[in-house]
Amino acid sequence: SISYIGTLTQNQNPTILWQVLGELCQENQAMKKDLQIQLIGKIDFSAINDIKDNHLTNNTIRLEYLPHNEAIQKQRKAQVLLLLLVKNRETAKGILTGKFFEYLAAERPILALGPTDGDVAKILGETNAGKMIEFDDKNQMRQVILEFYQLYKQQKLVLQTQSLHQYSRKSLTEKLAQLLNESLVTK
Repeated sequence: SISYIGTLTQNQNPTILWQVLGELCQENQAMKKDLQIQLIGKIDFSAINDIKDNHLTNNTIRLEYLPHNEAIQKQRKAQVLLLLLVKNRETAKGILTGKFFEYLAAERPILALGPTDGDVAKILGETNAGKMIEFDDKNQMRQVILEFYQLYKQQKLVLQTQSLHQYSRKSLTEKLAQLLNESLVTK
């Protein structure tokens, strides 16, 4: 399963991803049978239309709303978590959403679409928690999806993370408290 949890706006709609998944399903009947796209939350009609246009409707499960604790459980059960930054590269470079940190905590592979030279890409590289792909890089997207699918079929789709603890809520709160204490001492 590829799971997206949250609000998906038109400015985040991964048109190329839906095309790649549709093409792969046409080429590989086993993948068509195995693929499940879970969209949980408010999903823009443009994404729903793209899913339909790429013949992925039968592979898609939509849930409008889940309480936060149930959404966290869905994150932990997904094979791959889909993270979509906004398509504006310059805006997206510095975006670190709460969802991203929840996805890290779920310890499931993350397929992120956005700038490969931004903060999310840097953290994914440091932690080995997933792959960052540019929104329009169809070849890389295809390659990564096939890689994830092969690992899934071999029952080896697991994270071998590094330094993930430094991005936990507890660790980040401790760092913030330390910075605040240091600023008070210097005044």
